[in-house]
Amino acid sequence: MLGNNYGGDWFNFENYYRTWGPNNTFLTPGGCPSAGSCQLQDNSLALALTVIRNTSDSGNSSNGANFARNVACPAAVHGNKTLLHINTTVYMKNAVEIDGDGDGDGLCESNETCLYTPNFGAYQGHGIFGQCTFTNGTITGVKMFG
Repeated sequence: MLGNNYGGDWFNFENYYRTWGPNNTFLTPGGCPSAGSCQLQDNSLALALTVIRNTSDSGNSSNGANFARNVACPAAVHGNKTLLHINTTVYMKNAVEIDGDGDGDGLCESNETCLYTPNFGAYQGHGIFGQCTFTNGTITGVKMFG
């Protein structure tokens, strides 16, 4: 089951969404009931989950190009993709403020450091963290990461 790609390391997986668990279960609490009854489980969003994965911009179709480091940010986080909060605060529709760099309200606003949120829910992907080149609009001066 593990194959040769794990090099004998049974605990340091390629992403944080992998763990050991009982065979044929999903997110079952507790350990494995007996030797040989465990399997590797990957709790990442499957690519086929197109209803909640990479659809945060329109809610029903793909956001388009995936995030990549050191190139233009996906269109879903261009500076004109905004919403209005309580008739006063304009913020990014598909991003959140990274804690500690901004006003601390969680909204991605001008001149803040933000995280692109392409998916619905808590899981926003995994892989190498990096910055893309932000396109200014109503919101300007953002450092966008993904």
